[in-house]
Amino acid sequence: MLNEITFPADNYFNEFTELAQDELGVIVYFSFWPQDKPTRLYLNESFKRGYGYIDLNNLTIHPDSSTFEYNISNKVLTFIKLQIETNRPSNTNLITWLTEEIEPKPAPGIEKLLDKTKKGERLSPIVVGFRNDKIKRITDLLKRNASVSFTERIVKKASLYCFNGNDFLSNLSKEYKKTYGKTIAFNNELDNALIKIFPKIRDEHDTFKAIYRLSTIGVIDDYEVDYNSKTLTLFISKKEEKEYLAQLHKYLARYLSEERAKMVFDSIKEFKGNTLIQKCMGYLIDFVYNEIAKKRKSAIDAMEEACITGINYGDDAFREFLDVYFNSKYYLTLVEETQKGKEFNIDLVWKYIDETQGNIDNLKHLRGACVRLLTENPENGSLLLLKSFSLFLVETNNQSSIREATNEAIKGFSIFKELKAMSFDKFYEAVYIFKDKLVSYNNRLEITVSNFTELLLLNHHNEWIIQFNNKFLKEYERTNS
Repeated sequence: MLNEITFPADNYFNEFTELAQDELGVIVYFSFWPQDKPTRLYLNESFKRGYGYIDLNNLTIHPDSSTFEYNISNKVLTFIKLQIETNRPSNTNLITWLTEEIEPKPAPGIEKLLDKTKKGERLSPIVVGFRNDKIKRITDLLKRNASVSFTERIVKKASLYCFNGNDFLSNLSKEYKKTYGKTIAFNNELDNALIKIFPKIRDEHDTFKAIYRLSTIGVIDDYEVDYNSKTLTLFISKKEEKEYLAQLHKYLARYLSEERAKMVFDSIKEFKGNTLIQKCMGYLIDFVYNEIAKKRKSAIDAMEEACITGINYGDDAFREFLDVYFNSKYYLTLVEETQKGKEFNIDLVWKYIDETQGNIDNLKHLRGACVRLLTENPENGSLLLLKSFSLFLVETNNQSSIREATNEAIKGFSIFKELKAMSFDKFYEAVYIFKDKLVSYNNRLEITVSNFTELLLLNHHNEWIIQFNNKFLKEYERTNS
């Protein structure tokens, strides 16, 4: 869409297929018989599953009841016959009219049009189809190089739920066999051509996602949807480049702490793209999928933890875990003080640790609140440290939980160091306060906690030495050059 806007070529077969699915809820494939000078138009759901045929000489219908009930086949054939009679212009050849394709010319993409526009000016409304022409291009390629029996519907179905080009090739073979009852193979040259085109397919779902993302970074001001013509009309005005970046930062700040959101201003330079709009889109897509992946993993981990608790300690422990997860007495105050999990600071950690007073029931409630909030904000330093603290004391004799507590503490302190720019002294102090508070409630944890605190401080020392050496060497080279 940014470089070029293409539209799907269409014919009445495709239109009637979509109408039949929308209005009757059935799948219809069309085939002429015989291939040379056809006299019949067969309507099928799939291979050997037909509704019957329409006589092309007089448009009489001939329902087939061997697969479907007579009334169903009759209804489908009557519906298609009515569409032909309603839409066909007079004095036109029926077969030519049904199969003739109209291929709209491509239009310049959004960035092409913005390049020719002054800042602040509005572009003429841009019309975008729900999908582009790539399904048609792939179908034509398959007809020329594999089988004339390939249809856009087969290609469209094959393109669903694919993660890469190889998945698409596999789906094409499956859909072809499902439709015609026979296998088909592609040569290496065709394989490569199909894999190359596959990522460029833009269906309705892709189009609406792209429009939303372009709106998020401020490229699109507004849009209208026309479901009858299956198009969107975009309203766009040209802005300063910094405005696109500002809109991206504003969006990120809704989900991240201000420290993390501000990182976009530096890290945007590293993203692929020839323009800032392309870089912003890449950053946004990366963020959305990474955040979704983290949140889903965090939610799965929480439920796994609940199940493991039930397996190890029984039904009562399982019910208790769920109770403090959903009804923790600390949840609402933590939501408020962390701004729904976005913000964090070290004083918050000491405050909630002190509030528990080392009481096991309080610690279970604290863990429940942290686990719940971390499913939405898995990189909140305060919540990670509080969860770790409660795990150490609640699950003292469970080695698996102790390992988890250790990992959460290391991750939490690492996030504090990265995002809160802690000095060496502040970091050192925070690590030892955390250790001392744990040991004060359970001195049997001294060796375990000492091991991971020493590892944390060793890594911190190592990073400091690397930074010092880099700075010293640069100064030395500058002085002696």
